[in-house]
Amino acid sequence: MSSRALFPLSINVATVLSRAFDGMLPISYSGGASQITIRDIFATGTRPITMATDLLKPGGYLRMTEYLRELTDSAAWQAEKLM
Repeated sequence: MSSRALFPLSINVATVLSRAFDGMLPISYSGGASQITIRDIFATGTRPITMATDLLKPGGYLRMTEYLRELTDSAAWQAEKLM
């Protein structure tokens, strides 16, 4: 399972774990991160975000600049715990 199909499952598991540990459990995210979802994942305070499937698709490495643009203005850079 990867990409779009994996995203809802993995983000919900991350949410359950985050709530169980009051946002203090560090979570590394890998599971469907893409240009469409990276900003929302980053906004939760999750670090690092691993992206493989999206990079392996045609034009994937060219989208890295777009990923950076999505995160540059995010207030989540200051996050100290998961939301």
